Amino acid sequence: MKAMVKKSVVVSSTLLVASYSNAALYRVVLDESPVETESVYGVAVEPELGTTDCFSTSCGDTDYAFAGEAQNAEPGFSFKEEVPFGIDNTFYYLDYDDIYSYCTSELGYATCEAWSSLLWYGDEDAGIGGLRNERDAYYELSYQTNSTAFYDSYSLSDIPDVGSNPPDVSSYSYSFVDGTEEKVITKVDENGFVLGNTSSGYYSYNNQYIQLYRQRGYYDTGTEFTVLQPEADTSITISDADGEANIISQMGRTMAFDSFSYGGESYVVGSASVATFYYSDEYKDYDSPYTSDSDAEDLDNCIDEDIEPALYPECQNFAFANRAFVWNITDANGPNDDGNRFSVSDWETSSTYYSYNDDEASAQASVRAATISSRGTYSSYPVLVGYNTELDDSDNFLMQAAVFRPSSTSNFSVSENAWTTTFIANATVEVSDSYIHSNSVATDINENMMVIGYAKRDGDYPSDRVSDNRMFVADANDTTPTATFFASLGEDIFFDSAEGKASEINNYNEIVGYVDAETHSEVDGHERRHRGFIFPYNDIGTDADRRARYNDQAWWLDDLTNGGDYSDANNHFRILDATDINDAGVISGTAIQCFASESSSSSMAYDSTAHFAYCNDGVGDERVVAVKLIPISGATSEDIAERSDDSAEDVERSGAGTGLLVLISLMSVLSVRLKKSRSVIT
Repeated sequence: MKAMVKKSVVVSSTLLVASYSNAALYRVVLDESPVETESVYGVAVEPELGTTDCFSTSCGDTDYAFAGEAQNAEPGFSFKEEVPFGIDNTFYYLDYDDIYSYCTSELGYATCEAWSSLLWYGDEDAGIGGLRNERDAYYELSYQTNSTAFYDSYSLSDIPDVGSNPPDVSSYSYSFVDGTEEKVITKVDENGFVLGNTSSGYYSYNNQYIQLYRQRGYYDTGTEFTVLQPEADTSITISDADGEANIISQMGRTMAFDSFSYGGESYVVGSASVATFYYSDEYKDYDSPYTSDSDAEDLDNCIDEDIEPALYPECQNFAFANRAFVWNITDANGPNDDGNRFSVSDWETSSTYYSYNDDEASAQASVRAATISSRGTYSSYPVLVGYNTELDDSDNFLMQAAVFRPSSTSNFSVSENAWTTTFIANATVEVSDSYIHSNSVATDINENMMVIGYAKRDGDYPSDRVSDNRMFVADANDTTPTATFFASLGEDIFFDSAEGKASEINNYNEIVGYVDAETHSEVDGHERRHRGFIFPYNDIGTDADRRARYNDQAWWLDDLTNGGDYSDANNHFRILDATDINDAGVISGTAIQCFASESSSSSMAYDSTAHFAYCNDGVGDERVVAVKLIPISGATSEDIAERSDDSAEDVERSGAGTGLLVLISLMSVLSVRLKKSRSVIT
């Protein structure tokens, strides 16, 4: 349906009718951050637990609370991935050169120098964001918070706790430095709790900055902010079990992505460090410009039960092997009690290569979403999705999309390794004896057992010269869940090489995310621009009336915000990404908003309603903002007014206004967060 994604355009009678009705399905509501930053991203929206449908019932701007993240610059490595770029389980990506190598080998951009600089330096003038500021914070004593999480207009400002095994404050004098912690949000759950990941922030010690841990999952009830702690598996060791357990409890990582309730108890799911990475590997040592002593960079120094590793510069970049994990947050003893935190499922590796392979990689796994199934074999039981590590015949560690299903339905209880891993066919790294994908992950699951996710094409196997994230859907109730890629489903916006991320699926099988809006080659070129989409997928659990509102097809969300009473106000925005959708149909997302200039305090409409219209004749200021898309009560498919595509010039331009800013912002934010690194398979 889009001129830039089809060589020929066929205008159906349905679309002609829609264009004459000139209305819209959604109105765009700006959600402002409580703190002033360069960019704001929409992350999640409060769930609908009843039967409200905002297309049938008029919903107000504040009816569903909204979660977002305010950022000043690029964060370097994501705080929502267990390993750099979601694939570097060797932890060899350490500095600018490594980031640049990833870009050239896995993405192939001609713009890798600029792309890598954004991740490494962040805002170099302001000294904020970027991996370099994190790597050298120990010596520079100037780290500033880059990412601030907010929910329902208040910032999550609690100081993260130090964990169960911090350096002894009576022996070592250190104090928290305000404005140095990083917080991100992953979910607003059915309890109204906010889930996400936080760093410890930095502490001043002996004229240095120390970080106790880079990331740990949390849940915020509104009155209590609780940080989840890891648990060492002492059966896994390299050389010093006690020393390794010491650094895991002090600096180990966790992540929180979703929750579920079962048997009267509530649980948070994600990942947790259970073992160290392979630290006796000099290629993992960060070569700091602030020291010429190689011994001060040796990770072996971090392993000693009699030291406080968080106080040492070389240990600031220490990493871990992580398992999929679950925490009981209802029990009175708390989620960090040994009886309330469990591994979901073991890695799919042999005992010989239990946690490390010949390439010094570390096994990884994570739960990204959970549901209580409403159908099939696992009806009424908790089913989880994410990824796990499999050992292949060549002893490679493959990080692959997986479903975690109860090992037993006769006497199931939430306990250690109570789920069995099943990898999603077609989304595996190795397909037909070739390593087609670098990695894959399942991002969400609904009560109908519909799973969504993506498989990242390896840089050696691009499609139309793009190493894209291939979005897929699968049925977790099948004996072997099998990925069906969006590109095979006959939807115009999901063309063969379309890069994208399917972020969330509600219980009506309505999927939201982002997808490429251009078709040019990225290899030896630059990144394509993206647009947020909604896809009313047709399968078990789909509501025919709801699907009919979208004319039974997938859309860029910009097409559904055009026309009618809200058209002028909506035309101040273009939707870059849709990150969440609840059962009422309310969507959270990220957009660009048009302003006449950098000094303007009020936004303005784009020059036309076309998809790629200029902002103030190409010299305007486009700002990355968080938005909520609220359905217009009574709207139907007849109210859809598809936007036009003015010309190829609008699509391909890369100068001032939309072209430059969107290229930079999407390249450095949406894609850097979601595109995965080149596989380390040999």
